[in-house]
Amino acid sequence: MSPITHRAAVLLALTEGPTFGFALGQRLKIGDGALRPILRVLERERLIEPCEGPPSAPERGGRARQYYQLTEAGYAQAEADRALLAALVRPESESKE
Repeated sequence: MSPITHRAAVLLALTEGPTFGFALGQRLKIGDGALRPILRVLERERLIEPCEGPPSAPERGGRARQYYQLTEAGYAQAEADRALLAALVRPESESKE
């Protein structure tokens, strides 16, 4: 399995703050059919949690959007993923110093 996964991409995207599922999928170019299972797994692992977002727009008929945010464990995992990514893309000359 590749160390850079959709799972890692979701965690890294959420380091910038809470967002709702549809916006997250558009930003990462992950379809809803792939994103929802990832979000469920991350929530089950307690790396993300649902949170309240701004009030929903009238065109949504009062239905609230499902926002997600990182937990403390989620931030730790995102930082570990960020370090792994940095190590993979670091030029060889820098890694020998």
